[in-house]
Amino acid sequence: GAEKPEEYVVASGESHSVREFCSAAFKTAGFKLEWEGSGVGEKGIDSDSGKILVQVNPEFFRPIDTNSYIGNPSKAEYKLGWKRSVSFEDMVAKMTEHDIAEVCR
Repeated sequence: GAEKPEEYVVASGESHSVREFCSAAFKTAGFKLEWEGSGVGEKGIDSDSGKILVQVNPEFFRPIDTNSYIGNPSKAEYKLGWKRSVSFEDMVAKMTEHDIAEVCR
């Protein structure tokens, strides 16, 4: 533990795209996405049914942001001995399973 109160970043130190997040979430829900198109025309299509499950909506675009935000957990690792124990895929799976359980109750 820490001797005095300080701020720590608890993060993976990794960067993932929205596409990667969607692929992992839909995989947990039992779907395999195939990606078609690019930019505004990009779509994630269920490989079994051919149904579009996710697509880009320009309404939700953010202003151009050239910065890449990746949490740096080195201070927490060094001072607290903290190490991440959940992978990106496992975190997305837990989030997806929670949301599915909420919808199905």
